[in-house]
Amino acid sequence: MPDPRFEAPQQEAHRRQSAVLLLGGAMLLSAWLPALAQRTGLLVTLKYIPTEAEEVLEKRGVMPVGGAPFELFNAIDSRPDRLDMIGRNIEKREVANVFARTPVGPWITQVLFNSLRDWGTPSTPNADLVVEPEILKLFVVEEHTYKAEVTIKFRLKRRDGTEIWAGVVGGAASRFGRSLKEENYQEVLSDALLSCISKFWADPSFREAWAKSKPPQGSPGSSASSARTETLSPEAAKSKLLALREAGLDDEALAAWIRKVGFTRPLTADDLIDWRGSGIPQAAIKAALE
Repeated sequence: MPDPRFEAPQQEAHRRQSAVLLLGGAMLLSAWLPALAQRTGLLVTLKYIPTEAEEVLEKRGVMPVGGAPFELFNAIDSRPDRLDMIGRNIEKREVANVFARTPVGPWITQVLFNSLRDWGTPSTPNADLVVEPEILKLFVVEEHTYKAEVTIKFRLKRRDGTEIWAGVVGGAASRFGRSLKEENYQEVLSDALLSCISKFWADPSFREAWAKSKPPQGSPGSSASSARTETLSPEAAKSKLLALREAGLDDEALAAWIRKVGFTRPLTADDLIDWRGSGIPQAAIKAALE
């Protein structure tokens, strides 16, 4: 038979231990439940699939290259909230959050890189000028319709850090669609981002500052690269060289022309072999590598 002198203290100790465990479990649960709730909702793979590209670009018009080459830096994500949260559905009493499966910054950077390249201004490594994008807002609110806003601060600088121009540009888009559909979030975000980038590219103050920002003599991009008259792929440049040669231009003229051409990507060894095998003179190949 247990000694009653020891039974009461043991029971009290067990009660205290149980209370501590229950309290600890409650604290852990209270900390875990909000985190779990924050993660419930829709996961979206970020894809750039604008539906209003033709309309936006037609309205903006063709914008020629307005200044010296620049290098596009990686976008900095400075949004104040959770960086993986990109939207919220508020149609019902229970709010559903929307999260990106991958980081927003690299996605914005890639879209900018491809867009500027397609518009005739590919990012030029080691150029004297740099463009720094900073993401201030990227969010979709879904309530009967999808409404997206994208706000980016762009800075045009010299490589030494001297700021030439800075501006905040915003783009917005909306669309109808079935509730909580990944494709609808992808499309409305793409349209808002395209609107934002197009406004930046056409901004009069940016283009004025860019046009006046000639790089110092002797710096990267200050000589031949700053006088480019057109931007071509290596394949397109080869075709034009062959056409010019067929038209009777000599090697010196071909070399002078190719010096004025910017490339959408760096020339590779395979490009040089292909050019030479197609009959492009060595003088023109050397000029393309300058």
